[in-house]
Amino acid sequence: MDFKTVREFHWITKTVILLTVFVLVVIPAIAIVASILGLSINGLGMILFSSLSILVQLFPIILIVIVLCIIGAHVKAWIEKYMDAMLSKMDLLAESRSTVENTNAGLAVMSSRMEEIEKKVNNISDLLEKVSE
Repeated sequence: MDFKTVREFHWITKTVILLTVFVLVVIPAIAIVASILGLSINGLGMILFSSLSILVQLFPIILIVIVLCIIGAHVKAWIEKYMDAMLSKMDLLAESRSTVENTNAGLAVMSSRMEEIEKKVNNISDLLEKVSE
């Protein structure tokens, strides 16, 4: 498996990683610090609850988008591989076709030369027949 550095990740993947860290680390850390300091949880709790409710709705959507991007990348790679194979087959076909055309052209030249030689042989045989008479 080919592992990438975080810099090479897609922006959607980076967003999901940040949201996950935010949901699992930052929000609980803020709540713990607020409870240790004895701050009013009402205002802070309202902010945390609203941000968490938004993240809960966005998180599955972003995950679905990532899965669709991954599937799209695999389909694109498969199509590119298929098209490369088809193009190489077409190149081979064109090459074999040109070879056949060259062979046919050579055979046509040989055929015309054979006809010329046959005419000359017929002329020679006609002359020999006349001479023998």
